[in-house]
Amino acid sequence: MRRKDREITDQREIRRIIDAAIVCRLALNTDEAPYIVPLNFGVLWDGESPLFYFHSARRGYKFALLELDDRAALEIDSYGEVAQEGRYCQYGLPYRSVIATGRIEIVTDAEEKTRGLRAIVGHSCRDGQLVAPDFRFSEAELDGVCVYKLMVRQLSAKGSG
Repeated sequence: MRRKDREITDQREIRRIIDAAIVCRLALNTDEAPYIVPLNFGVLWDGESPLFYFHSARRGYKFALLELDDRAALEIDSYGEVAQEGRYCQYGLPYRSVIATGRIEIVTDAEEKTRGLRAIVGHSCRDGQLVAPDFRFSEAELDGVCVYKLMVRQLSAKGSG
């Protein structure tokens, strides 16, 4: 990271940035150019390392790309209000961002698919009340959706303001 003065290393702050986000952007590889898509997500923590979960149909462009190349990057951000002081080039925009790179794995185990779907619903709904701890998705529901996770190999965060 070029601007070490903006680097965020406090794990609690990184978790707060991730937990506050509603949408992330997932970048996948194509032959011509990176493909980026905004997604809802869930996150579970393995110590200090996050596991990001997503879901989609079992077909389509995103799914086809994942079958060809499992490398991916993820970006999450939040912004404050522009501070309009002085000249335009002196304006400031408070922000926090997280970038992660790693590999995507399609989840096939029913228990892990359930954990991943619960993480997605819990994160999206903020209170997690829609999925009780003993709730089970039906076999048809689990078979009808593709759940995949980003296993993070590198994570960085930065902010300003």
